[in-house]
Order: sequence, then structure tokens, then C-alpha cells
Amino acid sequence: MSKTLLHSLVVALLAASAAAYGDCRFYFADQYDFANNLGFALDVETVSDGTTPCQLSAMRLVLGVADGSKFNWVVASPVWQTGHDYQLTAVINDTNSKLYLDGKLIGSTPGGFQPFDHYVAAAEIPSWASAPAAYTVTQGGLQISDGISSLSLPADSTGADIPIPLQLMSPPGQWQGAFPAQNQQPTTITATFRIDPPVSDPHVYDPYVDRYGQTTYSDWSSKTHTDGDLTAEVASERAWLDNHAPLDGLDPFGGSTTAGWQDVATGFYHTVLSNGRWWLITPLGNPCFYISISDVNNSWQYTPITGREGMFGDLPDQTGDFAQAYGTNVWGSSANTRYVSFQVVNMIRKYGSDWQTTATSLVTERSQKWGFAGAGKWSPRYANLPVMPVLEHGEVPNVVRHPDVFDPNVVAQLTTSLTNQINSDANNPYIVGWSIGNEYDEIITSDETVGMLSLGANVPVKM
Repeated sequence: MSKTLLHSLVVALLAASAAAYGDCRFYFADQYDFANNLGFALDVETVSDGTTPCQLSAMRLVLGVADGSKFNWVVASPVWQTGHDYQLTAVINDTNSKLYLDGKLIGSTPGGFQPFDHYVAAAEIPSWASAPAAYTVTQGGLQISDGISSLSLPADSTGADIPIPLQLMSPPGQWQGAFPAQNQQPTTITATFRIDPPVSDPHVYDPYVDRYGQTTYSDWSSKTHTDGDLTAEVASERAWLDNHAPLDGLDPFGGSTTAGWQDVATGFYHTVLSNGRWWLITPLGNPCFYISISDVNNSWQYTPITGREGMFGDLPDQTGDFAQAYGTNVWGSSANTRYVSFQVVNMIRKYGSDWQTTATSLVTERSQKWGFAGAGKWSPRYANLPVMPVLEHGEVPNVVRHPDVFDPNVVAQLTTSLTNQINSDANNPYIVGWSIGNEYDEIITSDETVGMLSLGANVPVKM
């Protein structure tokens, strides 16, 4: 099999929870800018009814070609066959565009072409159109030429002959390549692909995961094969750390001592506008370019095993030292679901029963000698390591989706909650700052705004 990309149903089969049904799209070639009506896009797409997976019978073949003022479209609905190797060709001229399937013309559209000078993506399933499908799409290759520029993807063999079990675990990433926009005609795009039924029972490939949490279906130079490999890594890392020092010219908080200027040393992180730029200042008054690692946690990554034990080749004993690697109710899941952390399992194998002490002591040393200023979000407190804690407001009532910060009573509750969470950290110089919530959770969406405006006239936020 050449480089392949299965549609998202095969991934959904392994998901811990069912994915929502929605639309499906697979790009064979993508070099477009919809906002400015530039470039082209060639794909297959299916609009789901929202209650069932995308159906092959509803899958359309779509070519979009932009002329600078609008996109002109070729849309076709062939009678698809599974197990058939297709060749798809688009020919774009300055007066029209034509689309061929297996050498047969299946559609055309008038209109010119205004290219978009950007890389070409292929074998691409966009996140916004990656619902489960009752079929799989496999792209074999892509060739584009306009008489001056040419591109062939995949550009190398790194994605060739990927076993289906690996794709079930994690589909390969999209292909990318440079195709300079020369605006020469014609531009010819040729893609090969195949359609197959989805894997009906992914457990035929059990086990997927070995005793160290790695895939059983591939090998690489640094793959762990024995417990001895892990213990050998302990000595190897120790030798590296002993031969490297933290970056020169930095204070203990990541601030530069060689920048040529300082601000007031307040004992805490703060910001200052200096020479027209905002700077983060460390507790010692030095300007800081803060680079951190998030999720620096000894036992963060868990995977559910209940009901899919066969996917794991050699789970550790749930008693004794390895009992620490198991858990329930992870991420608020059912108490009947059992989880395991291979991260913890492997650290126990590396460092022994006192693994947590050893692993914790290494965090600060590693971070400093790797060139990081400290830790980022979702990290616990480590000695002498800056961190950015996340505060939550789940115990404070919401109006629509967030607390009503125009309501004095809610503000009082929110203040109490945040103060209690900060607690003794208020005097901790290693706190860079606090984040209230995280990313999308704290966005006031347009739907939320509409919801607030529809509330009663006496609601403070409505007022």
C-alpha cells in the first residue's frame, strides 16, 4: 500500500466515547484562500444527516477554482465503488476548468483562474469536517504541473506502507509541498485514491499497545524493548545532566542579567513598558522572555482500559508498586472505568518504588538545563521552578455560561473562590501569574452574548 490516510470512522472506532455525527471532507489538493477568492480545492465531501455516519452514496466530488472575484465549482456525484483504484484529473485553463474521473469527463465550469501563492496540502481531513464515515478514503499520490512549476506528493517514503492498525490508532498527517503560483495555463492536477469499507472490528488487530505504552506495529531506533533499556536511559540522562549547566546570564526566575537594563525588584513577577515594548520582569527586576513547558506532571496521561483490555499486550499487575499507575474516575469518568498511566508504569520501572521523589527532583534540573524558564499551565508546584497555575470558577453560579461579573453578589463569591484557590501562593515569588480557566472555556461566544441579551430586564449583565 502506498502512503494512506483512512477516513475518521476508523479513528472513532477506537475512541473512548462516540463522536458526534457531522460532515465529512477529504482534500486531495488544497491551495486556496476563500476570503480573497484565490486558488483551488479538490475534494470529496459528504453532508451527514446528523444522526448516522457519512454515507458513500451521498459523497460528492468537488472542484473549486477561484478567479479573483468568486469561486467557480464543478460538483459531481459518481456511483462509487469500494475496492477500486481511481484516478482524478482536474485541468484548469484561463477560460474554464474540467474534471475527469478515470479519464472520463464528469464536469466543467467556465471562469478564469487566480492562483494563491501558498503551499499545497493533500491527504487532508479538516478538523471541522471529520465526522465518522461508513467508508474510508485512501490517497495514493498527487501530481500538479503548470508547465513551469511541478509538485509530486508524498515527497518521500516516510509515509509509505503504513499498516492499517497504525492508521486506526493515529492517521498520518496531511502532505504538504511547495507549488509556486506562476499563473500559467493549463494547470493540471492528478490524484489517485481508493475507497474501501471501514474496518468493522478494529479488535482483529489486538494488541495495539505493548507493555511500555508503545505501538506494537512499528519499530524505531529509540523504542524501548526491555526494562533494561529504561534503566540504561537513567544512567545516560544522568551523564548528560552532569555535563550541562543552565544557560548563562539568567537569574533563578529566567530573567536576563545581561540585558543591560533592570526594573524594580518587587519580589514578584510584574510587567513594564520599556522602550515601547511590554516586558515580563522577574522578582529580581530582570527582563524575561518566558519559555515554558506545560503539563509538567508525573501522573497526567491516563488511558481507559475497561472494555478494551485486549488492545494492550501486557498490562502491569494492579497490585504492589504498580497499583499507583491505575485509577478510576479520571477526567470525571464513570467510577466503573479503570485507567492506567504508562507514564507512571515506566517511571516505576526506571526509578523503583520511590519513583515520585526521583522524578520530581529531576523536573527543575531538566527544565533549567534544557533552557526553559519554568513550567507552564497544568503543572504542580516544584521547588525553585516558576509556574503558571490555572484557577477555576466551577463553584460560582453561571448566567448562561459564565459568572455574571456585573452582579455584586456573584463577584463576591468569585473573589472568595479565587482567593481560596490562590491561598498561600499569594506570597510565592515563583508564581508567574494565574490563569482563570483556559482557552475556549473562557471565551464569551456570540451565542452566549445572544443568550445573555435574552434574559430578563433585571439581570445585571442584561442591564
